Amino acid sequence: MTLEEKRDATRIEHMHDAIARIAVLMGTLEKEDFLADEMRCEALAHRLTLLGEAANKISRAFKAAHPEIDWRRTVEFRNDIVHDYSEISYEEMWQRAETDVVKLGKAIKPLYDAIPREPPLTEEEIAALNG
Repeated sequence: MTLEEKRDATRIEHMHDAIARIAVLMGTLEKEDFLADEMRCEALAHRLTLLGEAANKISRAFKAAHPEIDWRRTVEFRNDIVHDYSEISYEEMWQRAETDVVKLGKAIKPLYDAIPREPPLTEEEIAALNG
């Protein structure tokens, strides 16, 4: 795996993690209950920002190889949250999480699953490391 491929894999892992954490934040709450919880709303803004930042750092080659993902929309929403924060409502973030993030999660999953992973250490290897 090249350095660029490793970086892309790491960014895909970051995106997958952000999407999973957004799902936990959203939980089974109704929109009104979610919007009434400012800490959850702030946490959602943070996770959406991380998601967009990771998408932004994916290489051009990887993005070109995966046109099924709307990379630009994810990055632009991150930019809106960071730079035009007074224009973005929690309600808009909720809506994006309910639609775009769910769709993105489905598109990212096969990419995440395809990342080669090291097998876990055996008991013998752990014992050898511990001396």
